[in-house]
Amino acid sequence: MKFKRIMSVLLCFLMLSNVLLVNGFAEATDKLKGRNEVTVSNSVYQEEKESTTITGAVYEEIASIITVEKVENLVKEINDDNITINWGKVSGVTSYEIEVDGKVINNGDKTTYIHEKAKVGVKHSYRVRAIKEDTTGPWSDEVTVIIELNTGDGTEENPYLIRTKEQLNNIKNELSAYYKIVADIDIQGEEWDVIGGNGAPFTGSVDGQGHKIKNLVINKSGSDYIGLFGRVSGGKLKNIVIENIDVKGNNYVGGLVGKQDGKSEI
Repeated sequence: MKFKRIMSVLLCFLMLSNVLLVNGFAEATDKLKGRNEVTVSNSVYQEEKESTTITGAVYEEIASIITVEKVENLVKEINDDNITINWGKVSGVTSYEIEVDGKVINNGDKTTYIHEKAKVGVKHSYRVRAIKEDTTGPWSDEVTVIIELNTGDGTEENPYLIRTKEQLNNIKNELSAYYKIVADIDIQGEEWDVIGGNGAPFTGSVDGQGHKIKNLVINKSGSDYIGLFGRVSGGKLKNIVIENIDVKGNNYVGGLVGKQDGKSEI
């Protein structure tokens, strides 16, 4: 009954106040500015026997029903190939929608959205709006994010990020650097050029983070130190998964490493 009462009063209020409804928002004309109450006569509000007064407090209650604040201050974070979008909570809302590259997704009541495995080198766009029962608020300002293909500087604090077979192969150009694999890599059966040999072993660090390196092929039956890495000396390889390999060599042959020595950690 309270809701019916409010809606009936709202209807009369809109009729008398020249209120304009635009995209679910009530915008009062200049006539309402500074007014604290409006009187609704019996001829308009038939359910009442006597004249009814809408006070400023009721006006605020009605306004709270039909307006939803704009979501502000979207914050973006990049972690490998994941993009996280955070925003501040809007009071009284029941859920949020986020538009991700043009697609609208219901995010429930959460104020965080994670775009997993976002495409690298592509501009991604995001905006958010709040929903209060059956009323939808305006879209937030749009934020855009691009994950650069080449990131990191090869240090322990900021390792090179490896996403492609070409980047994996380029490890041989900096054998003492730090690397992190951030995606599964398919060698696609192409003949692999071994990383680190007897004269120039790999001495850096690679964290595979559980990602797979698939379809590795090496056919060098007359050569030594054969594997994804030919020789590792004092380096570190961890969390690397090798799947579906065909490796042939002479001495010191392995799938991940042909030979490890020194204080290597595999």
